[in-house]
Amino acid sequence: KDIMIDGRNPFFIDSFPIYQDQHHYHCFVFQHNPTQQELGLQLGIQERKFTRIIDYFHLGLLEVDNSGIILNANPSFCKMSGYSLGELIGKDAGDLLLNDENREMMRQINHKRSQGYTDAYELCVRNKKGEKRWWLISGAPNIDEYGQDNGSIGIHWDITLQKELEFSLQTEIGRAHV
Repeated sequence: KDIMIDGRNPFFIDSFPIYQDQHHYHCFVFQHNPTQQELGLQLGIQERKFTRIIDYFHLGLLEVDNSGIILNANPSFCKMSGYSLGELIGKDAGDLLLNDENREMMRQINHKRSQGYTDAYELCVRNKKGEKRWWLISGAPNIDEYGQDNGSIGIHWDITLQKELEFSLQTEIGRAHV
């Protein structure tokens, strides 16, 4: 018998409206306990849906443990960083991507994240080629099905072009005021 973490039995609810003269009249509700196979199928459908969304927007996904060691990355993150998945797994994300000025900021962010906070921030990184890149990162604690904190998951968006335009505009404004 399948039991959810909180002790309840899982169930699906389907409802079917019944219309009379084009007006909602009644609603038939059907509840059933799903099989393990049905639950697995639904989980797979949801996982593929969110993977497609992340891939469609070319968002990098990075998963690290509580020490900052990379556990997983999606293809978009590999492309953004210039590293292959094999070069990322098991490595310290900070050692690969951060310069010294960002380490203290990331230490503070990671401390807050270990307390359950989610956040979004801009971060200047270096890709594998040593090129300076700007990423907008939305990070959250990676909590497993037992409520344990297993590190962090971050969604990364390369905003380098936007930052270059921003800096260029600031330079032009500065020249105009001189």
